[in-house]
Amino acid sequence: MSKLIALLPVFVLAGCAHEYMYQPTEHATGSIGGHVAADYEIPPAAPQGDVRLASFGLGELAPTKGSSESAPALHLRMVVSNNGAGPWTVDTREQKLDIEGSGPAAPAFSTTREGNAGLPLVTVAPGSKRVIDLFFPLPPDRQSAGSIPQFDAIWNVHAGAQDVVERTPFDRLQVEPAYGPAVAPEYGYYGEWGGPFWYDPLYPGLSQPWFGGAVLMRAPSWRHGR
Repeated sequence: MSKLIALLPVFVLAGCAHEYMYQPTEHATGSIGGHVAADYEIPPAAPQGDVRLASFGLGELAPTKGSSESAPALHLRMVVSNNGAGPWTVDTREQKLDIEGSGPAAPAFSTTREGNAGLPLVTVAPGSKRVIDLFFPLPPDRQSAGSIPQFDAIWNVHAGAQDVVERTPFDRLQVEPAYGPAVAPEYGYYGEWGGPFWYDPLYPGLSQPWFGGAVLMRAPSWRHGR
């Protein structure tokens, strides 16, 4: 098992808007922070809650100190709501990003808005909701959105005695740059991000000194100002 280390996250804005965004092509009836999200009632046979999944696009992931190197990463946000009588769990190591030709890969980093000393295991108590952010470094031959026209998110929630596993496809959409403030409604302005990090120090291809923390540099989702 990989050693678990909590990191202090810092999030920095990049200087230009995304040229591409990713949206789910199935169950796309929900939203997270202004992004279209796939929404699933779970467990399917007798729903007691739901899972929403959205892509917040690409960013550059870098250590906070010790190196100036960065790695392109894809950011997925997962929101799990439990309306049942017992606790549910989400193991962030079991969530996968499947890019065609590269094979499924687990996240190198994960964090929660509310904080959780048990990361990478996230407990969703009865009557509660957890926001989970997952960061997947891109394969060496897929270092930009231009080389990733689509991908699948394979997610898993332990809903009591039932394991709910689903595959959510995402397609790339080209968007026109706009101007205005960068706002994520569930978090406020980017940079006000809470919760500890978990990371996998044995993640293939990542040799940077992540022990001091992580920086996510990305262009915000720009909206027209009025």
